Amino acid sequence: MSEFWTKWEREVIDGRFPLRRFLNSSDHSAVFLTEDGPHQLADAAIKFIRADPSSTELDLAHWRAAAAVSHPHLIRLFEAGECRLGSYKLLFIVMEYAEQTLAQVLLHRALTFDEVRQMLRPMVDALAFLHGNNWVHRQIKPTNVCVVNDEVKLASDTIGRAGEALAGTPADFSSYDPPEKKDGSISTAGDIWSLAMTAVAALTQQAPEWRDEPSDTLSLPPTVPPAFANMLKRCLSRDPARRPTIAELQVQVEDRGAAGPVPQRTASEAPERTASEAPVRTARETGARLSLGLVAGGVVLLLAAVWGGMRLMRAHGHSADAGSQTARTAYAPSAPPRPSPAPPAASAQLTPSTPPTAPATAVAATRAVLHKEMPVVPASALRTVRGHIQVTVRVTVDPSGKVVDEALKYSGSSKYFARLASDAAKKWRFDRAANQAPREWLLQFEFTRAGVIANAGPRS
Repeated sequence: MSEFWTKWEREVIDGRFPLRRFLNSSDHSAVFLTEDGPHQLADAAIKFIRADPSSTELDLAHWRAAAAVSHPHLIRLFEAGECRLGSYKLLFIVMEYAEQTLAQVLLHRALTFDEVRQMLRPMVDALAFLHGNNWVHRQIKPTNVCVVNDEVKLASDTIGRAGEALAGTPADFSSYDPPEKKDGSISTAGDIWSLAMTAVAALTQQAPEWRDEPSDTLSLPPTVPPAFANMLKRCLSRDPARRPTIAELQVQVEDRGAAGPVPQRTASEAPERTASEAPVRTARETGARLSLGLVAGGVVLLLAAVWGGMRLMRAHGHSADAGSQTARTAYAPSAPPRPSPAPPAASAQLTPSTPPTAPATAVAATRAVLHKEMPVVPASALRTVRGHIQVTVRVTVDPSGKVVDEALKYSGSSKYFARLASDAAKKWRFDRAANQAPREWLLQFEFTRAGVIANAGPRS
């Protein structure tokens, strides 16, 4: 399908909208990167669907009505019309360009509970506005949870009036749609179902597939507080009348107490510099940046990052004590990881924040590490990070300096990055021991949008 669309790159639609780059497509639509001169947008998105002669005017009227709906957490729609690409007659709509969607973030990792809760706030806010004005979204799902300028926004070309008939066949519906949608029913309760399905997908990387099973089989990560889990189960009631209203959801999502107490690590488990991820959050609501991301925390995003959009909280680092300072190595995604240089040159790897005259213990730790294997992270995965994601791995080193065992001591809130850190930790090499007893080291990996930083220190 993508081959069909990519051949139209560099075409100009309606004499105003150049197709700069193909972005994505589905069975019934395609999206390109374009520009919108009348609205002074260097980057905009243009979406195409096949024109159906029997419904062209209705479809255009629907889009134009949706364009009149304005909210900070809805994608802005600018212009709709008809065009041709070759022999194909199409409808198009020009809209805000989203840098990321929750679906893109979920290709790499699930979101944490905090990220999901932060992501839901702007989504619920937008739905409260729509429902209060007799509109429904109709297609809440990860591909429609977007990040625009660090803010989570819902795609808005899908919105319609509550209660209007829905055309289509069961094949047109996604796994995020409520059961009653197959009967042509559209209501605000359907949005509640889809919102909960999207939240579950963000927490688990996939939407649950119940078919005809009851929703009490919902499986969620243990970090999700019971009150929040119960809310999701209510949202996924097969009886639309039993689902909570958007006003009830606003109260639950804003309830900071729903997060429950934060588990405390013991001193032996704590990394030398702790960090917590912030949720995917919006810049307007939380003051900074799918990450739908996701969405994310970061959506990633999160897209708190992910997400606010999809943002993770900045790390609040500190040294455990002066005798446990460690050598640091940075890895940028644009360059492949390389073995660390020989011990005499090890001091060149210290980051600018490390004083030139490092304590003897830090220099000793640097010289003891002969090879630092850095996690190889796709650039697309790093783009989901907002702030810092920190992972600590304990390794057991035999007298020859080879890692013979590893275990996660602190996995942060991302299983994906924790796995990458564990895989890399197995390949570290250390200097030979003075005695035959195995040694233990703590390896701390810190993932940011710029790359990966590694710290090593002997476990006391």
